[in-house]
Amino acid sequence: MIARKLMLPLLTVLLAFGKAEAQKAQLSIDGRLVRNGTDTFAASYSGALLGHGITHRSRVGNGDRIQILQVYTWRDTRGSWIIDSLFADERSLLAVRQVRVVPDTVVETRYTPQGVEVMTRLGDGSGQRKSFVAGPVAISSAALEAVVAASPLSPGFEQEYQLFYAPPSPRGLVQIRLRVTGAERVKDRSGADREAWVVSASTPGGGTVFWIDKATRSVLRFDTREGPATIEFRR
Repeated sequence: MIARKLMLPLLTVLLAFGKAEAQKAQLSIDGRLVRNGTDTFAASYSGALLGHGITHRSRVGNGDRIQILQVYTWRDTRGSWIIDSLFADERSLLAVRQVRVVPDTVVETRYTPQGVEVMTRLGDGSGQRKSFVAGPVAISSAALEAVVAASPLSPGFEQEYQLFYAPPSPRGLVQIRLRVTGAERVKDRSGADREAWVVSASTPGGGTVFWIDKATRSVLRFDTREGPATIEFRR
């Protein structure tokens, strides 16, 4: 009984510390660094083309309620496609609403301080509602590129963030770690040399390495590891 009484205050302190650390990490993000515009890339594995993606970001709303609207479209070489629309707070990149459309299925995710609510609507008109408790801090995994670009990158930078992987992914809430591993000169789409931060992200499945333009904060390229495979994304 005594041990139980001692453990309860300790658990409360640990939970409060975890929440404070998450909020501290959130404050380090400045989504205003994320630029509007359209970005395209090709994904390949061992030289074989897998598909093409397009990401378009814009600002919606006004005053203190400005949000970033990110619309991502992917089409692979077999003709399969995905359209993912994400609304996120401009400053913190906290997700507000996300809609993913694939053939015959629409997955809508709403993010609140109490948790994450998911509605899946199938082609036959049926629906399934789930609720995932994600706590007060939730960034969509679809915003990972934006999180990297909006972080205070510098030599030695290292920070953990919480991301939510919406269905059909089974991962749910995942903690990732970003780390600046160095700086390199890489070529942009026009062939010009750009100074870039090299940032590793410890993501489920293996991790991702980003090359972030120091001047513009645009993502010049990134490589994603899926088990033993590395998928290259080039703009």
